[in-house]
Parts: sequence; structure tokens; C-alpha cells
Amino acid sequence: MASMASMAEVAAYGHSYVAGDGASTEHHRFADLVAAELGCTARNHGVGGSLSTKTAALLRDSPPPPARVHIVMTGANDARLHGHDARGLDEYADALRTIFTVLGSDLIVAVEQPYLADYSLHAPFDRGSDAAFDDYNRTLREVAAGVIVCPVTEWDRETMIAPDTVHPNDLGHRAIADAVLRSLGNR
Repeated sequence: MASMASMAEVAAYGHSYVAGDGASTEHHRFADLVAAELGCTARNHGVGGSLSTKTAALLRDSPPPPARVHIVMTGANDARLHGHDARGLDEYADALRTIFTVLGSDLIVAVEQPYLADYSLHAPFDRGSDAAFDDYNRTLREVAAGVIVCPVTEWDRETMIAPDTVHPNDLGHRAIADAVLRSLGNR
């Protein structure tokens, strides 16, 4: 049985968006915003620059305790590194299967990757495109049986991305948090 402490937590895993890059303070990170709205504490396991395979390895090597909600956001760096390469998509799908298997029957929200302002910067992570992100989001939807898949429908890449052209600013983190909360409310 899960402890009361762990069930009062929102645990988040994934890349720099989860870590909170682009947010002005940790209180503006999307996972923290979700946790606050749910009356929970946030347990943030985001790692900037990480691929989905690193997130899968983190979870496989240190399975988490149960939480009220597990949030997973990974794939943007995979798409930016691999573009349309089929092997990259296969690795992503395998990593997602590992992530969802380790998290088991807990409530999981997997966040789709919103479009970036400019994909051409930050080599070697400069092979992405809207079409590549679409491929990765489609793969997420195909693999995510039993998982809530959360599109960020209110995303505006012109106003919600930090000057680095990659990470969400406070408005972007808020939009992702609102999308997650809507997904949980629609359950």
C-alpha cells in the first residue's frame, strides 16, 4: 500500500521542460503548477538535455514509489537529434514502453511535445521540425495504452517560448500545466 506522503505527490519525469528550464522560478515550472493546483507536492525528476532512453533508464534503475499522478514529458530532444530517422522513433517507442511499464497502473499523464520557435539552433539537436514532432507525438499516442495523452492545445510558440527558442517561458509552463489539468479533469 502506498504511503500517504507518496500519494500526495505529483512526480514528473523527462527533459528540460520538466526540469523547469525557461521558468523564472521553480514555482513557475509546469509540474509545480500542476502539483499546487492538486494540493500536492511536486517531485521533479526532469533532466535537461535528456533523451527518452535516459528517462527510461532512470525509471528502470530506480523505480519510483506510487504518486497521485506521474507526469512524463519526453521526446523533444529525440526528435531534435534524430529528425525523421526511423531508428530514433523506434528507440523512442521502446523507451516509452519501458517508462509506462515501470510506472505500472499508477495514473500517468504523458504530455505531447509542442512546436518550437526555431529548430535550427543548438547542434547536434538541430534536426527537428514540426513534422518530426508530429511523428514523435503520433508514436506516443500509439504506445500509450492506459495512459492519458495530453496535447498542449493552447500552445503559442510566438509568445510562450523563452529567447533561447526552445524552452517554455512562464506563459508556456502555464499552458502545459493547464493542459495537464484539463486532461486530468476529463478523466
